[in-house]
Amino acid sequence: TLFSNGWLVQTKNFSNFRNLGNPYEIIKRLSKFGSDELIYVDISRGPSLNLRQDVKGVSSFEFIDTVKKVSEISYIPLTCGGKVKTMKEINNLLINGADKVLINTEFHNNSKLISTSSKEFGSQAIVGGIDVKRHDNEYFVYHSNGLINSKIKVLDWAKFLEDNGCGEIFVNSIDKDGSNLGFDLELGKKLIDSINLPLIFCGGASDEKHFMELFNLGFDAAAAANMFNYKEQSIYNLKKN
Repeated sequence: TLFSNGWLVQTKNFSNFRNLGNPYEIIKRLSKFGSDELIYVDISRGPSLNLRQDVKGVSSFEFIDTVKKVSEISYIPLTCGGKVKTMKEINNLLINGADKVLINTEFHNNSKLISTSSKEFGSQAIVGGIDVKRHDNEYFVYHSNGLINSKIKVLDWAKFLEDNGCGEIFVNSIDKDGSNLGFDLELGKKLIDSINLPLIFCGGASDEKHFMELFNLGFDAAAAANMFNYKEQSIYNLKKN
């Protein structure tokens, strides 16, 4: 679930943003209908992503306020991230209701934060985020809202996160994001064969078949936003199958 300036949003290829409405009502529904975990990421980038400038006072623009309220209305595990740079910010999310903190860009800027945060808060609370894009049959890691190519291959970075203390890895395919064409199974196979940490895979799912294809590779978890936001009883039907 993506949060921008007080609203839930949908993306395609990490761009083409669409407003989905008030975050609290949608999260109540996702929680009620059987989600195992909520992954909540702040992608606010100032006025350019303030998609409802005509409506005032409906949702708080402060992500931490939203995290606190979400934790009060939902009783399933909550992973939060986006713009996290310091130990203080990690702690602030945890004490305001997050069970785990997802970090991507800052681990590229300050790799020591990986081991420091996992030692302070426990590796189970630190999730390494990896945004991936394919170039010439190779997968590279991106950061800074998917705008900067780190030039690091995905398996090298995933192994680095694992070796330095992350307790879990969240992988998102930029190419597949919002496509409804299914997960990148080739990327998934590379990761599941190389990494021992729990892996959450995201990007492209639109029906139950896509999840089954991923779980058949051996994944621990899969995530989606659009499918659950637009299809009635999608979580229930997925678990039933």
